[in-house]
Amino acid sequence: MSQAAPVAITRANGSELQAYSVGRDIARRLWRSSSARVGGTLVAIVLVISIFVPLFDDYNALRDRNLRARYAPPDCIIGLIAGNVPSFDQMTCEYPFGADINGRSIFRRVGHGMSVSLAAGVISVAIALSIGSVIGLISGYFGGWIESLGMRLMDVILAFPSLLLAIALVTVVGPSLTNGMIAVAITQIPVYARLSRSMAISIRNTEYVLAARSTGAGSFTIIRQHVLPNSLAPLIVQSTLSMGTAVIETAALGFLGLGQQPPFPELGKMLADSQAALASGLWWVMVFPGLAIILMVLGFNLLGDALRDALDPRLRGN
Repeated sequence: MSQAAPVAITRANGSELQAYSVGRDIARRLWRSSSARVGGTLVAIVLVISIFVPLFDDYNALRDRNLRARYAPPDCIIGLIAGNVPSFDQMTCEYPFGADINGRSIFRRVGHGMSVSLAAGVISVAIALSIGSVIGLISGYFGGWIESLGMRLMDVILAFPSLLLAIALVTVVGPSLTNGMIAVAITQIPVYARLSRSMAISIRNTEYVLAARSTGAGSFTIIRQHVLPNSLAPLIVQSTLSMGTAVIETAALGFLGLGQQPPFPELGKMLADSQAALASGLWWVMVFPGLAIILMVLGFNLLGDALRDALDPRLRGN
């Protein structure tokens, strides 16, 4: 389909209003949305940390370990507020988030752990989106036994709780970050398959699809050129919302020891290792990895909600 030209609106006195553009309208509504601003800011912070921390800090668990700083409390400004540093002259920033049981900086480990969680979420969602959308678009467009076969397979996956299915898959193939990402992706495939199937069913009998058929266009050409582009908006929204779910499930696998293996840091594994410290009142060992997970999930959820509202064609142009 050719892209629609901007629509010019004219006042009663003849003066022309600014040309209406779908992209400009979406951007304006995102900018006016408080959810989009807050979620976008959080996601931008996560992206900056996840990209630049591994680039400028080559993590080495043995080099970072300092048993003399075992369970060191947060210093810098946090230490000043908590009363751990008596004056600005004596204030240091060696352990802004404190240290863990091995004297490793929680600040550095949280930064590297966020990059792991973000990469796992992006890869998991990309795999699920690619496979699920193909299954859904083909099933919805062709219907018949192809649709029945594809959707019954998705029903089998949905019959299991997603986290339990991911745990079972990783347990069978062995604990690792790669296997965890694949397991999380498999649990999310039915979401994209059902969504893309519903979009294909609503689009396959539209006028422009019928016109493409009358010109001799093949089925897969129609799916690629017409059905898929018109299904992108809900798929993009679902991908953004699924990022939060992928981050939580990756952290859950790490908490159980089925994700990223030591000594490289992972947020879920850091939470698991902090349980004994929390019972002793060493709150910083658990609080900062937990806050990192909360901010990542909150940012993607808020941004996804805002995208859903901005891309809703029923609200476009109001």
